[in-house]
Amino acid sequence: MANLYEKTKKWDRVGVTVFAILFLTVGFLQLSSLTFGRGIISVVQWPTVALGAVLVLERLVFFGHYRASHGIYFWAAFVVSFGLSALLAFRYGFRNNARMFLFLLFQIALLYATDRQEERSVLKKRFTLCSAYFLTVFSLMEVASVWTMLSGFSRTYQQPSTSDVPTYYVGFHFGRLFGVFWDPNIAALGAAVAAVLSLHLLLKRPRLWRKIGYGFLIVLHVVYISLSDSRTGILCLTVGGGMYALIRLCRHAFSGVKWKQAAAVILLASLCACTAFALPKVMRQGCIALAEEIYTRVNRDDGEETTDVRELFDRGYDITGDPSNRRFDIWKGALEIAAREPVFGVSRANILHYVDENLPQSYLVTNDHMRFDSMHNLYLEILVSQGAVGLLLFLAAALSLALPALKHIRALVKGEAGREVALIFGILSATLVSTLVMAEIVYVISPVSTLFWLSCGNLSFLLREEKTKKEEEKTV
Repeated sequence: MANLYEKTKKWDRVGVTVFAILFLTVGFLQLSSLTFGRGIISVVQWPTVALGAVLVLERLVFFGHYRASHGIYFWAAFVVSFGLSALLAFRYGFRNNARMFLFLLFQIALLYATDRQEERSVLKKRFTLCSAYFLTVFSLMEVASVWTMLSGFSRTYQQPSTSDVPTYYVGFHFGRLFGVFWDPNIAALGAAVAAVLSLHLLLKRPRLWRKIGYGFLIVLHVVYISLSDSRTGILCLTVGGGMYALIRLCRHAFSGVKWKQAAAVILLASLCACTAFALPKVMRQGCIALAEEIYTRVNRDDGEETTDVRELFDRGYDITGDPSNRRFDIWKGALEIAAREPVFGVSRANILHYVDENLPQSYLVTNDHMRFDSMHNLYLEILVSQGAVGLLLFLAAALSLALPALKHIRALVKGEAGREVALIFGILSATLVSTLVMAEIVYVISPVSTLFWLSCGNLSFLLREEKTKKEEEKTV
C-alpha cells in the first residue's frame, strides 16, 4: 500500500491543482450573466466532476493521510447529513441535491483536506496559482462591467415563467452596476476578496511598476463595489481589509508587545477598516453622476426618452422602511420551515417544493418580488436544508479549526508564514462576515467559496505544522 501511495502522490498534487482551476472556472461561468444558465457551463463542469470523483476515490483509499485535517470527521458527518436530508426529501426531487452533494464533497475532500506528509511549498504554490487566476479573471470581468457603463450598454434578459433560469441583467439597472455579473452582491463580495489579494501583492512586490499595477487593481475593485451599491460588499471590504491590516501590523508588534504598541496597532487597523468602509461611499456619488451622464447621452443619440435612463438609476424600492431589504421576512419564512422540519431539514434543492406543498402562504413564495429559494443567511440556510443536525455538525467542524487558530494565532503571525497567515485571515474574514446575509460557502460553486476552502485547508496545515514544531522543541 505504501508503494501505491507514493505512486499516486504526484498524481494527486497535479490533479487537485487542475481540479481547483477547473472549479474556479465553473464558478466564474456561473457568476457571469453572459454565460449563466448556458451550455458552456456543462462543457467545463462535467470534466471537473469526473476528475473530482477520481481524486475523491483516491483520497478515500488513503484516508489515513488526510484525517489529521482539523474537524475532518465532523466535516465528513456534515456531508453525510446532507445526503440523508436529500434522501428523506426524495419525493420532492433528487437530481439537484445530488449535484450539490458532489460540490460539498469536493470542497471538503479536495480543497480543504490536506495530506499530513505534504510539503508546505506544494500547498503554497497551489494557493498562489489559484489566487492569481482568481484575481486575473475577476479583474477582467470588472473591467468588462465598467466598460458596459462607459459605453452606456444596458440589457434585460427576461426568462419565461417556466424557466429555472431567473431574469438577469447586463449593464446598469436599479441604480446598481450589474455589468457582466448576474448578482452584484456576490460580485461585490468577490471584489472585496480581490481587494485584499491586491493589497497583499502590492505590499509583497518590490518593483514600482508592479506596485502601480496592484494599486490600480485596488481602485478598480473599490470602484466596482461603489457602483454595485452593495452594502454587503462594503461590509466585507471593511472587515477583510481591517483584519488583513491588523494581522500585518501585529506581525511587527508581536516581537515585544507593549500597551502603546498594541494601542497603535489597533488604531492603525481601525483606520484601515474605516477607510475601506468610507471609500466606496465617497466614490459612489461621482461614479453615479458620470454613469447618468453617459446613459443620458447614449439614449439621446439613439432618440430615446431620458425618463428611461432615470428608471435605470431608480432602485425600485425604498430600503429606509426595511433596512434588511426583505431579509427579515425571508428569515421568518426560514424559521417557519425549521419549526416544521427541525431535525434533518427539507434538503437544499427542495426548499421551494416543500414550501409550495406545506406552507403555501409563506413570504418566500407570496411576495411581489420573486420566489426565494435562498435564506440569505448561511446558518439559516443550513438549518432549513439539513436541520439542527446539519447546523450543529457545521458549527462543530468550524470550531475545530477556529479554536486552534485563535489559540496559536501569535505563533502563526510571528512565524515565517506570517504574511500568508494575514492573507488567509483577510480572505476568511471577508467571506465569513458575508454569511450573515448570503450563503456563498456551501451548496454552490463560486470563485469565492473555492478560495475560502483552499484558505481553510492551508490554515489547517499551518496549525499542524506549528504543533509538530512545538512537539519537536519539547523532545530536544
